[in-house]
Amino acid sequence: MIRIEGLDKHYRSARRAVHVIDRIALEIPKGAFFTLVGPSGSGKTTTLRVVAGLEHHDGGQVWLDERLVSDPARGIFVPPSQRDVGMVFQSYAIWPHMDVFHNVAYPLQVGARRRGRAEVEKRVAESLEIVGLHELARVPATALSGGQQQRVALARALVGQPRILLLDEPLSNLDAQLRERMRVEIKDIQRSLGITTFYVTHDRAEALSMSTLVAVMNAGRIEMIGTPRDVYERPSTVCCAEFLGQCNRFAGRVAGGTGKTVVADTGIGRLVCRSDAAVAVGEAIDVVVRPEDITVSPIEHGGIGDGVLTGDVVHVGYYGDRAECAVRVGSDTLRVAGHAAMVDSWKGRLVVRIQEGRGWAIPSAGAAR
Repeated sequence: MIRIEGLDKHYRSARRAVHVIDRIALEIPKGAFFTLVGPSGSGKTTTLRVVAGLEHHDGGQVWLDERLVSDPARGIFVPPSQRDVGMVFQSYAIWPHMDVFHNVAYPLQVGARRRGRAEVEKRVAESLEIVGLHELARVPATALSGGQQQRVALARALVGQPRILLLDEPLSNLDAQLRERMRVEIKDIQRSLGITTFYVTHDRAEALSMSTLVAVMNAGRIEMIGTPRDVYERPSTVCCAEFLGQCNRFAGRVAGGTGKTVVADTGIGRLVCRSDAAVAVGEAIDVVVRPEDITVSPIEHGGIGDGVLTGDVVHVGYYGDRAECAVRVGSDTLRVAGHAAMVDSWKGRLVVRIQEGRGWAIPSAGAAR
């Protein structure tokens, strides 16, 4: 379990304090795969490094498995070597003068974790077996591919049998196909070990496909914490919605609705949406609609009703496994996503349908925190 309370880190300029981490709080349950996702400069890697003990912070507390490991106000700071965590760095930090065995064995050969030769050999063999590199133990590090280096770094993080695993954008240096394969492998390893995992990335596919819990970070603050489906389908802020994937955004006002259903008047017409926020008639809102929740069809198919529009195709993109198009509706351009086989029918003037209830309404003033 990881618990962060009121975590703050800032740098002082000539005029003001710049908050890298702005008094955030979060709790990661034992055994969870937690991902902190956000744009560059949002503070996510700094947060991870504070948890690891590689960065000091200015306020707040960090707890690891009910143990307070950092609290500046009380002068408490447990060094990284005593926090019982394993870490995979973005650069992997593989020593080129060592073979695979000695790279993985290193944490067990120095400091308080030093172990006898027999135990080192046993643990290294177990870690290499977990990551599928048991046959490469004596291969020089310089002979490894990018994917193999990533596995060595993961094996080294696990060899000390830590209670918590920290990963800082570990897949960012791999090609697209290898990233996809490693996403599955890392998740499978985490699930089999049941280890609490704190993963940092700017890649939404990694965040959504690997995690049991996702937090979106922006400008040092947590925008939202939830399951992958919650943060993608039910974003609490426009920033969260836009960072986690393409979306169409319409300014509007609440015209009615009951419960979680909101009827909104927007620049493209009346839309029936959903919302977790308590909004009142007349209140300004932003409606976000994912491209996959919009369908288009030839104009002769017709159709009337809320969310049914007409527009002109201005761009079509073919990506092999899917297709996207941009449709001009009045003064707005809508992004539409669908199966690649549909690309030939996307031309000229089309009927555009926004699926009822798939739009998501967010109060314009900001997040429903």
